Amino acid sequence: MNKVLMFLLLALLVVFGTGCNRLQGTLGNFGQHETTINFVIEDIRVGGQSGNVQAEGVASLPDGTRLTVSALRTLEDTAAQNDPSNGPFYAILDRQFATVEQGKWQASLGLRTVDANGSPFESWQFNTDLFQKVLSPSPSVLFTVALEPINFVPDLQETLVNAVINGGDSRVTYTSEGEPYLQISESLAIQIPSGTAVAGEDWTLTQINSVWQERSNYVPSIDDLSDTSQLPFKENDNLPLPAANMMQ
Repeated sequence: MNKVLMFLLLALLVVFGTGCNRLQGTLGNFGQHETTINFVIEDIRVGGQSGNVQAEGVASLPDGTRLTVSALRTLEDTAAQNDPSNGPFYAILDRQFATVEQGKWQASLGLRTVDANGSPFESWQFNTDLFQKVLSPSPSVLFTVALEPINFVPDLQETLVNAVINGGDSRVTYTSEGEPYLQISESLAIQIPSGTAVAGEDWTLTQINSVWQERSNYVPSIDDLSDTSQLPFKENDNLPLPAANMMQ
């Protein structure tokens, strides 16, 4: 009889212990909330004919995190629309760095150059390589804000990969070499200016299918904040900017 009672008591203890473990696990899961990240462009202000742009937004990222803000205009080669090998051209009008401070970022961009007569123009308009092409420029400028591979420290990468970014609308993407980056974008209709080229200026244009395609070649040593940083773009994939638009 004592053996039977002992057996029943042990059985009850096992059942009770299992129930407590399940309850504890349920409560523990209930207390674990997913990390949410907000990374958005809140406002883009264009300063009339000058082409000066002020962009700002929010980023739930550590203070000091460096972002790259770029302005691009897409150019379609209308004479080669049926040729799949002819992807769209794009012109990098300007790009600058922004630093996250108290969950916010801001950057000032210069989209245009002014000629000797004071007339504004965008650099691609006087690219001699394009004079023989029939181009259809986009009426909008694409603004992108990117957290580039060089700025993905291990802890931040783990957080972003497992986080819900912008309610699930954004996510960490990887370059062709497997390096992570996070990018958001917004288009804004900006009128194309007219003007004349500055003597001696020379621009080149790049033809690609994706803004971030194969743009992971960079040297960390040249990305030090104490120097003029270089972005992780291939050299032959850049559009040189006039000196007035270059970050000093």
